[in-house]
Amino acid sequence: MKICNQEQCQSTLGCVCNNLNQLNNNNMQLQEWYPHFLEQCKVIIVETVSSAREMVLKGKWELGELLLQNWEGLGGNTRKVAEDLGVSPGEVSYWKIFRDKCPDFEKFMVENPWGKNVSWHKVSHFLLPKGSTGKEPDWELCPTCGKRWKRK
Repeated sequence: MKICNQEQCQSTLGCVCNNLNQLNNNNMQLQEWYPHFLEQCKVIIVETVSSAREMVLKGKWELGELLLQNWEGLGGNTRKVAEDLGVSPGEVSYWKIFRDKCPDFEKFMVENPWGKNVSWHKVSHFLLPKGSTGKEPDWELCPTCGKRWKRK
């Protein structure tokens, strides 16, 4: 990931470090480089948060995959699994439903309605059905904005 788009930059952090030194020498430099510095910070923040959210989602998806692989041995007992892991039974059910609904995780990450702003909260509250019944919700997601509306 290249953060800096300025041609004179030698590395992703070089221009920031050099300009910080210049700031100490001459406060007028601040006006020239500061917007670029802020833009670099924003890119790092967005990419870091996005990566962290993707890791959480991948973990939930992998947990769902593990549940599916061991479903017979578990006898469908998500309550016992939840109790032993210290999470709610609904959370465990959501892992399985998430994996069922999205068998291809990479495709889901590309096609989800929230783009980089996807989170487990959004997936579990707006994409997955409520409860552990596996029934489809009585609402749909707008493919453009991700808001939901009641089905007719």
